Amino acid sequence: MFNDEDLGRFTNWIVVQPEYEDSGFVGSANDHGSKTKTVLWAGPATALLARIVNEAEVRGIGLVMRNVQYSRADLQRGITAIFAAEASLLEAGFHLSGVACIDLSHDGLIVEGFDPRSAADQLDERLVADVRVVLSQIPGLCSAIDLADVQIADGKWFLL
Repeated sequence: MFNDEDLGRFTNWIVVQPEYEDSGFVGSANDHGSKTKTVLWAGPATALLARIVNEAEVRGIGLVMRNVQYSRADLQRGITAIFAAEASLLEAGFHLSGVACIDLSHDGLIVEGFDPRSAADQLDERLVADVRVVLSQIPGLCSAIDLADVQIADGKWFLL
């Protein structure tokens, strides 16, 4: 794909920076056609962020910065807590397929799953409400992520 190599090298450069692990960098997405990277950043600007901006300019890559509420650590704590409660979700009739956390249209988590008892392509409103009750009772989830920022989506994933 056009600009893949340049954008990939830039991403690789970011993740090997010494402060990367403890930085506000949450994730990124590439627009290959315009050779632009959107960076999701939580927290205050740092020296690493300044270097990312400078390096993008040097490489001729457009950069869009989006401030987000949740750090990578917050998101990971939320994901871990949700997967630890997989059995409780299943008892409520929700088969957990996955949890998405890097989404340019949503700041928070997207819990994906389905009702194994239903052939419908979307989740029943009652099931979504039941899932929200289970999520509200998961130890550690609410301290990591505001439940208002947790979406529940229909999602069946199949391994081939």
